Order: sequence, then structure tokens, then C-alpha cells
Amino acid sequence: MYKKLALLLFISLLLVRCGGSDEDSSNDGEVTPVAYDRAKMLVHWADKIIIPAHTAFKQTLTNLDNSTKTFVSSPDQSNLDDLRSKWLVSYKSWQHIEMFDIGKSEEIYFKSKMNVYPIDKSWLDNNIETGSL
Repeated sequence: MYKKLALLLFISLLLVRCGGSDEDSSNDGEVTPVAYDRAKMLVHWADKIIIPAHTAFKQTLTNLDNSTKTFVSSPDQSNLDDLRSKWLVSYKSWQHIEMFDIGKSEEIYFKSKMNVYPIDKSWLDNNIETGSL
């Protein structure tokens, strides 16, 4: 009984404290919009987030390619473990750029060429033979 009463008192106090002020404000209750420069924000995204993420992704793919070549030339457990770890790093790097499907990435349908499940074996074999994506 006391727990219910204490809870009711707490909720009542919370509602009273969170209520609006009765005093008249200087802007008559209107919310002032926050001014921001959209162009500056987009430039920041491109320069500080998108381009560095693509650069890092390209480097992880280069490392993955080198590990793949090493594993193909010398298939042992050590090289397989290295290949698996490089694949995981590359996959995580892909997750950072996947959401930015804009610009050139959108034009070449980059997202549709990466991270595709399930894979069609005949399509994959054909691409390996022809060397195309």
C-alpha cells in the first residue's frame, strides 16, 4: 500500500515539475529555429566522414586482396586465419560506408555489387571466368 502511495506521489511531483511555466516568455511561446548552414554540414560530412571511410575501405580491400593471393599461393592454416581476419576488417569497414549511397556510388550501383546474399553460384563462376563484376 505504501509503495503504491509513494509511486503516486513521485509521479505527481514529476508531472508538476515537468509542466510548463505560467510566466509569459519574451517570444510568446514560439520556438526559435536553430540556424545552421546545410552546405557547411554536407562539406563536413564529405571531408571528415565519407571520403576517409572510403579511403579506409579501399585499403582494407587491398589488404584482403593481398591476403587472398598469399592464401592461394600457400594454403595453410596461418594464411587462412590471416585471410579471415582481413575479411572481417574489410566487412566492418564496408558497414561504415554502406549508408552513403550517394553520388558516384549511387550511379554505379555500388551497394548492389557488395554484401549480396545469397550468392548465385553460376553468376559467380561466370564473373570469375570473365573477370567482370
